[in-house]
Amino acid sequence: MKKEKLLTWTIISILMTFIFGEAFIRYWIKAENMPRWFLVRYATYYNYYGFLVRLMAFSLLWLFFYISRKQSLAERYGFTPRKVLNEKHRKYIIITYVLCATLGLFIIYLPFSFLTLFIYVAIVTLGFLFSYFPEKEIERVQTDRKKNETNYSLHLKGDNQKQVNITNPFRGILVIGSNGGGKTVSTAEPFIEQFARKNYAGIIYDYKFPTLSDIAYLHFSAKKESNKGELQPTFFVVSFSDISKSHRFNPLNPKYLKSQIYATEFAKALVVNFNTESNQKSDFWVKSSTAFLTAIIWFLKKHHPLFCTIPHLVSIITGFSYRDTMAMLETDDECAKIIRSVLTARDERAGNQLSGVVSSLQIDFATLNDPNLIYVLSGDDFDLNINDPKYPKVICVGTDNHIAAALSPIISLIFSVALKQMNEQGKHHSFCLLDEAAQINIPRLSNVPATCRSNKLSVIFMAQNLTQIEDKYGKPEAESLLANLNYQFFTRTTVFSTAEYISRMIGETKLVTKSENQSHSSKGLNSTNNSIGKNFSEIEKRAVKPQDVLNLQAGEIVGIRAIEPSDIKVGTIIPTFKMKVIREIFKTIDGMNGEYKKDGSFQTHSKPIPSFNQPVDMEVMMNKIAEDCKKMLRIS
Repeated sequence: MKKEKLLTWTIISILMTFIFGEAFIRYWIKAENMPRWFLVRYATYYNYYGFLVRLMAFSLLWLFFYISRKQSLAERYGFTPRKVLNEKHRKYIIITYVLCATLGLFIIYLPFSFLTLFIYVAIVTLGFLFSYFPEKEIERVQTDRKKNETNYSLHLKGDNQKQVNITNPFRGILVIGSNGGGKTVSTAEPFIEQFARKNYAGIIYDYKFPTLSDIAYLHFSAKKESNKGELQPTFFVVSFSDISKSHRFNPLNPKYLKSQIYATEFAKALVVNFNTESNQKSDFWVKSSTAFLTAIIWFLKKHHPLFCTIPHLVSIITGFSYRDTMAMLETDDECAKIIRSVLTARDERAGNQLSGVVSSLQIDFATLNDPNLIYVLSGDDFDLNINDPKYPKVICVGTDNHIAAALSPIISLIFSVALKQMNEQGKHHSFCLLDEAAQINIPRLSNVPATCRSNKLSVIFMAQNLTQIEDKYGKPEAESLLANLNYQFFTRTTVFSTAEYISRMIGETKLVTKSENQSHSSKGLNSTNNSIGKNFSEIEKRAVKPQDVLNLQAGEIVGIRAIEPSDIKVGTIIPTFKMKVIREIFKTIDGMNGEYKKDGSFQTHSKPIPSFNQPVDMEVMMNKIAEDCKKMLRIS
């Protein structure tokens, strides 16, 4: 430290000698009062050595720059500058310095000119700026600067060569950020690009259809066209707002119902999304509704597999008397046992309570009695065996915010069925990306990231804040879910409790602080001795304060990551990160994947999903379903 300070002050002294030497001769000594011999010798000196003098000055200044490469002058002398020179600023300073130095070196024959003095002053000012301000912020949150690429890994590139390596995405990914924080552009979109590049199968919940769907369509279709002959995922779309762009399928296909347990879980996926408080308590309504739906689903699976669809389930509940439905279910012993509690309530004349359950179900299911929904959920264009090694798929399930709440039971059912099929051994590597995931409640979701690592299934759970997750899933389930998502990304949030969680999660860091003590001592009547002591100490402070999270800029992320054995080999072993995401720009079949605009924001390019379905007569289709249900219920 002392040697570096001595070298710094030596360089400064020599530079000042050069600069003020010329200035002194030019301004403080009038040429006409100077002895002639001095002027002759001075001119001779500059003729022979002026170039070397200035070359030495500029070289010393460049050494000044080199010294400040790892630690700026401000940091070296105990200051913390507020300004940080980014790469753009540093390039401008270097270019200006080179121009001034080049000009100064060739103006040898003008020792007394104002131009020479101006060049010296300009160069010293540039050197001060370059050396005083640090190249980067003093990092309280350490971040890797190496990329660890594996067959399945993801990564995000940041400013100042920073990298976030998601070496094992099968350990679960959490993304939290408020609207406008940039979580979609900074995380979801680059994840989709890399999933396509690495040939993942998967399913996407596109809350603002077709935002993510168009991006996925661009990259997965480009991947398939550029790799003809290889096994590539086939792209499918499920849209309830624009059925011309939607494929058709049946989430209640009997092949998904391997046992009553599956039927119960799928029924619960519907119930908990109808009743927003059902995740926090198990009352008679929830249990009876779940049992009633389970029995109907299981009856359809056993006796009428061709009619085991959501449209037929909706028609049975909303279009017919529950007494007729109960009579049908009682003809099967298994189904009768499932609804035993409901039958007991009927037999003991608890009619009001039972009527309340059925009428609530009828009201809830009436929202699903929509022609568009019935059309989409009554076909067989694809199945939900998404990561089938022989026929991998990428499915985008789209809604918009106007109908998302009404469709949440169906969306939850779709993902419950899909995740059951995907979380099995020996299948194609896959992902499940849930944008605005707190808008739906998927039963037992926390168990999926806890068990899917060996099955090569990556779960990406995105929400606006932690409070949303607790409200939808309940505190115990939310805590279990967060614990099983090992890569956690946070963009700007407006909820203080979420910011506090991030601050605690990142933890503390050691900071060096400097303190000065001044003492006075008396040596006599008229003399005193003043002394100043400097102390340096290490203290532990939170690396990220809650206020820092609240003030993050759009595109900035902070969080933690899991460390894998391959990270240790490569040297990417820092478990924390804080950076501004820099999107990678590359070519696709239809052009570039995106571009940076003049305001610094990133504009993602996409490929609109084409219309491929022909109009159908909805009334005929709905009448056909009603007739099917009459036959099952034996109603003439």
